[in-house]
Amino acid sequence: MKYTTILGLLAVFALTSIPGMADAKIEEGTKEISAFGALSTTEPEEGDTTTQLVIQVGGGVFLDTNNQVGGSFTQASSESGGDTATLRVITGFFKHHLNTEEEAIPYLGGQGGMAFLEFAGESASSIAYGGMFGVKFFLSEELSMNVEYNLLFTTITYDSQEYDVTQTTIQAGMSYYF
Repeated sequence: MKYTTILGLLAVFALTSIPGMADAKIEEGTKEISAFGALSTTEPEEGDTTTQLVIQVGGGVFLDTNNQVGGSFTQASSESGGDTATLRVITGFFKHHLNTEEEAIPYLGGQGGMAFLEFAGESASSIAYGGMFGVKFFLSEELSMNVEYNLLFTTITYDSQEYDVTQTTIQAGMSYYF
């Protein structure tokens, strides 16, 4: 986790130096469609290799130049030792953006919704909640490249046992504004 956070911060600093970025033109009523992805592979010294793929799509509308509401769908698939677990999460979100007239716009927000887990032919569901912070780097008035730290909590009851699940991802993506 410590190394993931450090790598994410380094990526944010590297992206802020991209030449040719454009000022954002966000205003009340601006709509955004976004797609994010993250891929990780863990190879322990002993045991099975674990591969996880996270894909998130979403959309929202700006209530004013700083505040946005919307929703997203996230799918996280994890494979280890021949077993596959799939977590699907549907959330609504609120994001507050800072310096919305600049080329790089930092934001933070919260999210809440439902999580659905499938594993070994069984399924379970639960409430999910969390937060995020990130930066949108505008390449043009309609397009941004994004880096986001996303944190999601849920408790899944599976096979009569409760499992606390914390999903932490540093994800990269793109957004289109209209």
